[in-house]
Order: sequence, then structure tokens, then C-alpha cells
Amino acid sequence: MEKAGKLNKEIRKINKKLASMSLSNEERNNYEFRLKAIRDEADAMERATKEGFSQGIKQGIEQGIEEGIQQGIQQGQKQEKKEIAKRMLKRNTNIEDIIEILGLTKEEIEIIKTEIEKY
Repeated sequence: MEKAGKLNKEIRKINKKLASMSLSNEERNNYEFRLKAIRDEADAMERATKEGFSQGIKQGIEQGIEEGIQQGIQQGQKQEKKEIAKRMLKRNTNIEDIIEILGLTKEEIEIIKTEIEKY
């Protein structure tokens, strides 16, 4: 079956070649010109695909870096709020005031309070 498939492909190639050989010079030139145009278009599509893929990777990396920076800033801000909350708790500041000032949740403040009590 596999041999028949390969043979069939070869027969089609030979038939195309024979058909092109029976063309007039003008028809053959047109045929060759069309084949070249098809190959050129395929090459252009391949180049565009590779370029698009490359740009996509570059953009993804840049976006990932930007998101990483933003995430780092947010984590730093959150950590700073926790440090401030620790100092406020050590000064016996009302939990409701800490929530209002820092925007932390009551649960977050309770966790911080537990951490302070451990030490």
C-alpha cells in the first residue's frame, strides 16, 4: 500500500512534467512564472510566520518582565504595610484604625498579631 502511494506520487510528478513539456514556449514561460510566484508566496508566508513567532516571543518576554516587576512592587507594598501594622500593634493601636489606615483585612492583622506574640 505504501509503495503504491509513493508510486502514485511519482506518476503524478511525471504527468505534470510531461504536461509542461507539451506546452508552447509562451505557455511554458507562463507556467514557470506561476510556479515561481507560488514558491515566492510560500517563502513570504514562511518568513512572515517566523517573524510573527519571533515578535510574539519577544512581546511575551517583555510582558512577563513587566508583570514580574508589578508583582514585585505589589509584594513589597504589602510587606511594608505588614511592617507598619506590626509597629502599630506594638504601640497598641486599635485594630479598626489599622484596617482603615493600611487597608489590610482583620484576618491579616490577626495573623500579624499572632506573629508578634510568638516572639
